[in-house]
Amino acid sequence: ATLTVSFLPRMISDALAGELCELQPVGHLSKSCEVANGQMVNYFALSTFLASAMGFFVQPWAGRASDAHGRRPLLLLAAVLGLLKPLALFAHISGGLDIRAYYLAGVPSEALP
Repeated sequence: ATLTVSFLPRMISDALAGELCELQPVGHLSKSCEVANGQMVNYFALSTFLASAMGFFVQPWAGRASDAHGRRPLLLLAAVLGLLKPLALFAHISGGLDIRAYYLAGVPSEALP
């Protein structure tokens, strides 16, 4: 997880800007890199809000499902949903998916308790 955290913001900024922002000197970013950094923050805030709002509705259902069926099915569902975010990142690196999908892929897994 530490490795992902260290390179992910740069990779997302580069993808949104369409250029290598990390090679530019600090304080002298191009306009596209500045816009990309702002977009990255906005997407993070939006995905965090969506996960919280979704959790507000999903967590009561998850509690009832856990009471009725036990914890194991819910934990398996959470594990499967937890794979969506790394898979979206891998698909982006492979060239098949927009980086914005990375943020959306994390919403369902972060909504579960």
